[in-house]
Formats: sequence, structure tokens, C-alpha cells
Amino acid sequence: MGCDTPAVPSERSLAPSSLPIEQSLALQEEEEEEEEEEEEEEEEEEEEEEEEEEKEKEKEKKKKKKKKKKKKKKKKKKYKCEYCKRKRS
Repeated sequence: MGCDTPAVPSERSLAPSSLPIEQSLALQEEEEEEEEEEEEEEEEEEEEEEEEEEKEKEKEKKKKKKKKKKKKKKKKKKYKCEYCKRKRS
């Protein structure tokens, strides 16, 4: 869709040398946590999509089975008695 980088540069990219080591480490940890959260969200979304696709496939299979059953029933109902057979042929 587009670039994943933010439009506004972060504090870390502006002046990494001016920040104390503790702050830079804290910022780095925060960024890593944010990346991990984003990855987890993406994985969850992918899993949900896969589950939806599986449900749709199962529904389609059920529909196909129902259609097959209906076709079989129609074949069975074609000729109920000898009179009907003679009448149709």
C-alpha cells in the first residue's frame, strides 16, 4: 500500500548522539516492542483470513453435497410405478 516508515522522523533519528545511552536503549526497546506487536497483529489477521477461507470452503462442500443428494433423489423419483414408466416413454 505504501511506505511503512513514518512521515515524521523519530527522536532517535534526529539526534542519536545527543541522547543519553539509557534513553537511546529505551527508545530502541520501545521500537522493538512496537515492531513485535505489529507482527503479532499481522499474524492474527492472516490466521483469521485463513479460518474464514476454510469456513467458506466447507460451506461450498456442503452445498455441493446437498446438490448431489438432490440429484440422486430426483433420479429415484423418476419412475414410481410401471404405469408412470409406460406413460413417459
